[in-house]
Parts: sequence; structure tokens; C-alpha cells
Amino acid sequence: MKEKLRRFAGLLLVLFAVLLLAGWEAKGRELILMDEVLVAKEAIAVGQALSPELFRRVSVPNNALVEDVFPPVEDQALEGKTCLSPIPAGGQLSVQQIGAVADLEKAGRSYFVIRREWIFMRSSALRRGDFVEIISQDGKTDFGRFAVAFVKNADEKEVTEKDGAAAFLQGGGSDRSAGSDPIDHIEIVTDLDGYMAIKAFAEQQPGPALILIKREGMS
Repeated sequence: MKEKLRRFAGLLLVLFAVLLLAGWEAKGRELILMDEVLVAKEAIAVGQALSPELFRRVSVPNNALVEDVFPPVEDQALEGKTCLSPIPAGGQLSVQQIGAVADLEKAGRSYFVIRREWIFMRSSALRRGDFVEIISQDGKTDFGRFAVAFVKNADEKEVTEKDGAAAFLQGGGSDRSAGSDPIDHIEIVTDLDGYMAIKAFAEQQPGPALILIKREGMS
């Protein structure tokens, strides 16, 4: 009888150890060695308005946390803030990447003009708050994705209408809805090196050299 009790107790100990190990793998490791962070669902461009909806929560090992990682419990504080440096898809959010529009200059970014004569094609619906992917006219060179700070007409006035169709730059200028102006040029948010690469390429080409691909809005 005592032998049976010892065997039963041994089996219970083994079962308890297995359950303990399973619990450790399921939750214990996460609670002790992992931290919850916010990671970007998709790539986020410099100057893009931030919001909790742009991120998802994942657990990562403590030794894989980025410097000054942003605490997920404060995700509502992202509303009204701007991205100061690019965040790749799946990248963790750092406190250093969050700021106000005025902080872009401090982060080495500013507003730079993409001139009319450089643009081979762009969307007539492009407006401030969007961001664009800029590629070469032959599609072989991708300069990256950039926040649109302003969309302006030839008189340097901002084009703000969301509605109405407009001609592409080579189209001769079809009518837009009342109150809107044809787009002449845009201003993007980038650093000096990024802008100089675009400028140098565009000015070396014999004609309009850039395609501006409109991406989702920033707000």
C-alpha cells in the first residue's frame, strides 16, 4: 500500500512539474523575461501624424527592447503627435520618435520643395496630410516615403480643396471644383541629405523625372 502511495505521489509530482513547465512557457516567461511594446502595423514616414491605431501590442524579450521604448499604457498620448524618424513595419516605437511638428526641425528635418518641373506625374487629389512615395520616372530608383507638408499653386497659396478633378501637370489644366486651384508644387518633410539626393537626380535629367505616388493620409 505504501509503495502504491509513493508511486502515486511520484506521478503527481511529475504531472505538477509538467504543468508548471507548461505554465512557464505560456505565461511565466512572458511575465518575467518579456515586455509588451507597441510596434508599427505598417511603415510610418517622418512627419506622419501618430495615433494608437497605427500600432499593435506585442511581447518582446527584455534584451531586445529599443532605447527609451514607449510604454503601451500611454498610447492615447500619441494623438496629435508627429513621427520624427522613420519607423519600419514591425518596428518598436521609441519616445525619441514622438514629437510635435515644431520638433521636426530639431530632429534635422524641414520642409523642402519638390518643384513643378521635376514632376512627371502626381495625383490631383494630393493634399497636406498625405504622404508620397517618390520614385524615378523609369521606376528604377525609389527615394522613399515622405510626409506632405504643403500643396501649393503657382502663387504659393495652399491648395486645400479635397474635391474636384484636376489635370496632371502635363495635361493642360482641366477645370477643378469651385474654389480650388491647380497644383503647382508640393513641400515634403525630410532631411537635407534626403532632399539633395532627390534634387541632384531631378536636375540631371533632361525632363520631368519624378513620380509622386499618393499614399494613405496621415491623420
